[in-house]
Amino acid sequence: MNFFNKLSSIRTKMLIVFIPIILLATVSIAAASVLKTKAGLEEQIEARVTEALNTIEASIESEFTTNRQIAEAVAAVYEVQANTLTKTDYRGIIEKFLAMNKNTLGSGLWLESGVYDKNIRYFGPYLHKEGETIVYSEAYESEDYDYFNTDWYLIGKNTEKGVGWTDPYYDEVTKISMVTAAVPISTEYGIIGVASADYDLTTIQKIIKEVKLGESGYAFLIDTKGRFIAHKDPQKVMKLAIEQDQELGVIADTIMNNSEGSINVALGGQDFRADYLTLASTGWKLVVMTPFAELFSSVSDMIANAIMITLIIIALTVGLIIIYSTSFSREFKQFVDSLGFVAQGDFTRAIEVKTKDEIGQMGAYYNHVLVELRNMVDTIKEKEQHIQFLADRDPMTELYNRRKFNELLTRDLLNNVHGNIVLLDIDNFKTINDTLGHNYGDHLLRYVAEILREKMCCDNTIPFRLGGDEFLIWHRNQSEKCDVRHCMEVTMAKLREKINIEGVVIHITVSAGIAAYPADGRTVDELLVKADIAMYSAKNNGKNRCMMFDEQMTSAFHERFKIEKILREALEYQRFRLLYQPVIDAQTGAIAYFEALIRIQDSSLSPAVFIQVAEESGLIIPIGRWVIQEAICQQRKWIDANYPVKGIAINISGNQFYDENLVAYIANSLDEQKVDPALIEIEITESVLIDNKEKAINIMKKLKEMRIRIALDDFGTGFSSLNYLTFMPVDKIKLDKSLKDKFIRMESIQVMEGIVSVAHGLGLMVVAEGVEEEVEANRLKRVKCDYLQGYLYSRPLRSNDVERLLKIQTNLFGFTERVL
Repeated sequence: MNFFNKLSSIRTKMLIVFIPIILLATVSIAAASVLKTKAGLEEQIEARVTEALNTIEASIESEFTTNRQIAEAVAAVYEVQANTLTKTDYRGIIEKFLAMNKNTLGSGLWLESGVYDKNIRYFGPYLHKEGETIVYSEAYESEDYDYFNTDWYLIGKNTEKGVGWTDPYYDEVTKISMVTAAVPISTEYGIIGVASADYDLTTIQKIIKEVKLGESGYAFLIDTKGRFIAHKDPQKVMKLAIEQDQELGVIADTIMNNSEGSINVALGGQDFRADYLTLASTGWKLVVMTPFAELFSSVSDMIANAIMITLIIIALTVGLIIIYSTSFSREFKQFVDSLGFVAQGDFTRAIEVKTKDEIGQMGAYYNHVLVELRNMVDTIKEKEQHIQFLADRDPMTELYNRRKFNELLTRDLLNNVHGNIVLLDIDNFKTINDTLGHNYGDHLLRYVAEILREKMCCDNTIPFRLGGDEFLIWHRNQSEKCDVRHCMEVTMAKLREKINIEGVVIHITVSAGIAAYPADGRTVDELLVKADIAMYSAKNNGKNRCMMFDEQMTSAFHERFKIEKILREALEYQRFRLLYQPVIDAQTGAIAYFEALIRIQDSSLSPAVFIQVAEESGLIIPIGRWVIQEAICQQRKWIDANYPVKGIAINISGNQFYDENLVAYIANSLDEQKVDPALIEIEITESVLIDNKEKAINIMKKLKEMRIRIALDDFGTGFSSLNYLTFMPVDKIKLDKSLKDKFIRMESIQVMEGIVSVAHGLGLMVVAEGVEEEVEANRLKRVKCDYLQGYLYSRPLRSNDVERLLKIQTNLFGFTERVL
């Protein structure tokens, strides 16, 4: 029993608490010291290896410098006197040069008269003078030896400045490996020869062989082809590294691709650090191989010593704690109790400090550490909460995000819970972003999020933002009392109210699609696809509405993507073509100009169908640019062929009109084809004014400054108003066929006459579209309509048919049978 009492004593508890603390602190300090010392040793190793590389490089480059200087000096001698000397004179000059420079060149040079230097076999120019080959040494003068096709001669001859070096080679005469420095001999007559100096590589091989790096480190030299020039193993000299060893081949390939550096390699079962650099004179690679075991042997010794010292410190510390624990057990009991609370996550239990001695100071420090720990834990909790927030929430609107929706809905689907999801999208949000700016668009997204949070009529709903302008409302555990469609109508009505953001007032609408589960799907992806199909059906049916998914929508959705695919292929494979429908002068019957109308080759797909898909998919921009380019190019062709010059009208959609590069693109296209801008007319609808009237008018003014005419198309539909005509900088209006059909009857003709009169009063020309009967044409001429367009005169024509039409007539009144 006494034993167990000792185990539970304060003294024992102190030992249990403080010994691990001291152990941890001591080990941490020792580890930090080891890491710092290790870093210092690694720097020393790096400096030592670098010094070795530089020393070896200097020795080798010194050898090559002497050889280069000899060749340059000889070349210089010949360049001065080359045109006046005989072969005998040349040799005399060489001997005199050797005698004068004997001390500078070393112990001498190898000549016919004797051997002076072990490295230089011979040197001298190989000249061609009046068909005669002049060789300094008689031993190498031979009619069978073609000097002009030797490597050293060709290299020297093709070296414009400085010295050229041959690849290392084995000399069959001297039975040694050599390299030759070659210098061109230039005179006023050009290059007349080459001075060369052969260098015996034995000296460099000796330098490399004598390199000692630790116990087993060594160096080697390889040329630009991966061949050993010098190595501690003579058997490897003048042989390719890849032929000696697969590992050596890998090392050589790596080094060849870099000028300098270091790599870690395994060679012969031993790990090496390979440091290398490139010799400036020859481009050869100098490599120093140092075993890792030797590099870090001192580090291992240092770690062993640190461990020994750490164990001694731990032993001494534990001994001191045991000795003094009894005396300080009461004071330490406070620490033990406080640490107990800390272990439970309570960092508020500071100890009471009564003394100013070491124990009191320790208590003060401990209390300070508690405060810091408490602050640290609070910070960590805040960061965890923030990380969780970012994982679950959209940072802009603070609504749940797509990941959180997937998580929650997946759980309900597994539990076979019933409900609905509503996917909604802001209509024309891209236009809002483009016209009012992305900052305004962000404010609008936050406004929509606030509306969705209000839970208009159903309490059990959660709003999400999936991305962009796409939101989702999740109706969980749907009851019969809460009608999803009714709730969406209330929400959409709220969203349609006037919105004032930063002083700019706008109205927005949304399109929404509803999918029910498990009826419409049993997976998150399947339900999102169904809701998306329903939402796009709402958009295709005029937007600003909510639709429930049904299977018939799937076919319509697939049809839309089929059309989009056709459009993309038409763009890629150049399957679009333009037709041109004549617009007739109502007074003369002459062709005033043509309207360019786009079609898809070998397809019956109507523009009324595929233009809408192009708008929704964003393809309208590249398609529209193709139309502009094609129409302007066609105008150029007609002008060059001397056909009567007629303007061409090009339709520009709303999305294309707000393309920031539209004006520049039209200007560049006109400039490239050298077409007068006055021959081009742009047709737009008044819908471009709805999103941003000021920006639209600014774009029209830029076009007008280029002398491009502008027509207001489809007048009389949608939001058409005569009020637009008072401030829109347009040249003409085109009466929509529906307006013409409505007021062309005799009892309503005065309305048509009034519209034309007002337009004329504003200085605008009037075009009537869809003219199909002679009686309509006569009434339109009677109300002084300026231009007529329709099947009565011509269907849209291919360019070659237009050319035929221009050849046979320019007046279409009474000649409709001839129209193609």
